[in-house]
Amino acid sequence: MAFSLKDFDFGTPTYSHHIKHPKVSLDDHLRSKGIENGQIVADRKSIYLDTRFWILLRDAHLGRATNPLATTLLKALRHVVSEKKAICPFAANIFVEVLKQNDDVTRLATATVIDELSECIALQPEEDRIATEIIHFIEYMRKDPNAVFPLNHLVWTSPSNVLGFSSLEHEAWSPHQMLAIQKAFTDATWKLGFVQIANESGPIPNHLTSQWEKNATTLNEMNRAHANTMRSFEQVYLDEFIGALELYKPTLSDILLYLFMNETGERPNTDDKETLKLAEGKLASLIQQAFQNNDLGPHLPTLHIRAALSASIRWNQGRKLTGNDLHDFGHAAAALPYHNIFATENSLCHLLTNELDLAERYNTKVVSTLSGLISTIEEI
Repeated sequence: MAFSLKDFDFGTPTYSHHIKHPKVSLDDHLRSKGIENGQIVADRKSIYLDTRFWILLRDAHLGRATNPLATTLLKALRHVVSEKKAICPFAANIFVEVLKQNDDVTRLATATVIDELSECIALQPEEDRIATEIIHFIEYMRKDPNAVFPLNHLVWTSPSNVLGFSSLEHEAWSPHQMLAIQKAFTDATWKLGFVQIANESGPIPNHLTSQWEKNATTLNEMNRAHANTMRSFEQVYLDEFIGALELYKPTLSDILLYLFMNETGERPNTDDKETLKLAEGKLASLIQQAFQNNDLGPHLPTLHIRAALSASIRWNQGRKLTGNDLHDFGHAAAALPYHNIFATENSLCHLLTNELDLAERYNTKVVSTLSGLISTIEEI
């Protein structure tokens, strides 16, 4: 990133403010900044564009669009964003796919257009977003639902944190000073745009991006090995959800520990740890039972969408997963619960609107063509 500790001015107003307010934790400060972004998004129509559409917009921005509709789309989006009628946040999948571009000019141009239309607002990385969704589900069940922040206000971050949040620590700082530094550093990096990060980081090495295909190959082998166990789509769907939930059991444990410490202000003793371990199993069972009974409603959308898409591939035994499918699933899981409009490729659009009920369930308009997206934007 184009920002380092040596550039940090400990006399800045934000540091001076935070050193006087030590009761605000780093978690609370980060949460409040995310909620500010969430309120911006909630006041507009939110549009999620997959990588293909961002590339078309980039070419229009550079004046080399091969399809005149791309130029029309860019003009339409710039208008609704400048009028505060719409916004186009992005997610980690977009971030990674853009950084795969080896050409400096096109990579930075893509990031520039994303910064402009997203106003530097991004979704939390998927693992963090799932944790947010689980915490929200727990709080919703424990408290008066009217006292809980809407989920779609809680899942937003900045480009600097789109792959995960990290902070500063140094043994030379007192706890009081370190907390103020961490919050001030968060303020400073929060302002960074995607273009600054893309300029600093350069392209992602090919050996790192090839992992998607390796993951797809592994999943295909597992699907083939368990093909004879499939009895119905509903059963496969349930298996996929349970499997995804199993992967996030360590997250359940971390969440319960976080909630315990947040409420008690203390670390758990031996008896508390045993209680938390039992609570982890009960929470997993509660989520699974709610899913089986179709009682989850709008809760845990990322796990639900991932499970539905994975089940559809497994059930269609003639279809093999690709690395691109895994990216597409990430786009869908980011887009459907938190955006009004999702622009993606035709095959995924068909799957979400015709084969599965996901577009209707999340009340998201899914389009796959430039003309369809332009028409939808003109209605905003």
